[in-house]
Amino acid sequence: MDVVISGDQYGALEKFVAAISARNRKALSERFLVPEDVIEEIFEAIGDYFDDEVTITAPHRRMTSIPGNSRPPVDAYRTNAGTVIVECVLLADGVPDEAILHVEFVDDSDHLHYRYIGS
Repeated sequence: MDVVISGDQYGALEKFVAAISARNRKALSERFLVPEDVIEEIFEAIGDYFDDEVTITAPHRRMTSIPGNSRPPVDAYRTNAGTVIVECVLLADGVPDEAILHVEFVDDSDHLHYRYIGS
């Protein structure tokens, strides 16, 4: 079932993507509680998609479509267990890329949990 994520959840998503873009281990570890081995996995995954000097961002909240692509920029759905899964197309210097960030929010909170980056 499609859902709309809250403003707080979207803010957490934007901050998480900004921490990834800045390769900010401290923010990923302390704010998002990502273990060091998973941080390494994240940096390896983004290295497969983006050059180091590229700024990676989440789509703007008002962005509802990507020209030439049927996938929504940010897609969210609720699982039977109540978890909200979010798939977010990552932007490279403002341009949609093939990389998709997968995260989840539990219990309608803004506590983001990283799942993986794929395409």
